[in-house]
Formats: sequence, C-alpha cells, structure tokens
Amino acid sequence: MDQFIHQFELYRMANALNHKMQNPTARVAIFLSYINGEKVDDWAQAQARNLALQVWGNNTVAPTRAHDDEALWTQMITDFHLAFTHTTKEEDAFIQLQHLTMEGRTINEYNARFNHLIPQAGWERDTRGTIEMYKQGLLLNLHRAIY
Repeated sequence: MDQFIHQFELYRMANALNHKMQNPTARVAIFLSYINGEKVDDWAQAQARNLALQVWGNNTVAPTRAHDDEALWTQMITDFHLAFTHTTKEEDAFIQLQHLTMEGRTINEYNARFNHLIPQAGWERDTRGTIEMYKQGLLLNLHRAIY
C-alpha cells in the first residue's frame, strides 16, 4: 500500500499546477477514487463520508474544516497508513530469516533473499547478529570453506 501512496504522490507532482491537486478536498477525493476492491471499498467510502461531513457538514453537524485545509490530506494519509500498514512486517521478516537456508538455492539466490529480508526486519547489514544469521543459513561445506 505504501507503493500506492508513492505512485499517487508522483501523479500529484506531475499535476502540481492543476487546481484539483492544489486543493486538499479534491486531492483526497481523487485519491479515494483510485482505491477500489472488495477489501478496501468500505474504508474508502467511510473516508469519503467523513471528508464530506468535515467540509460541508449535514443537517445536524456543522462543517469543521475549510475545503482548502491541508490537514484533510494529512489526516487521510495517516488514516490510510493506520488501516493498511503491515503491522507485523518486521516480525514476519525475522521469522523468514530464521528459517532461510541455502538448501535448494544457489549462493546468489540465497544472498538476494537474505539481502531483501534484512531491511524488512529492521536490521543493519554489517552487525554481528546479521552476519551470524547469514552464516547459519549457509550449506555446511560452504560455511566450513569460508572459515
């Protein structure tokens, strides 16, 4: 989902002079229009209702924000991250690192997978623990040859 936000930000920069991209209410509405799918439709619709209520109010609730309040965009992005961020990403990567072995892989495949998981686990590349984890996954004969 972070990639979705990144792509939208690129779209926003490319259209920076467009008045709809300059207006936070319009920007949020456009962003929400790109979100579709069975698992996200309810969230996007709730965000759209909340946006309308904040900007225009209704029969019982007065508007709480101006249509050009940048906080509308900031809050929507925060809500998006809270709703769709993979909360166990680091733990999942750590578990994968613990079980990663070279068995059935070439050294290049093992290195690529290991190097992909390191930042996901929140680890530094050259720390002792990372190096030890790397060595544990090597084939025994290769591990011995390195020593």
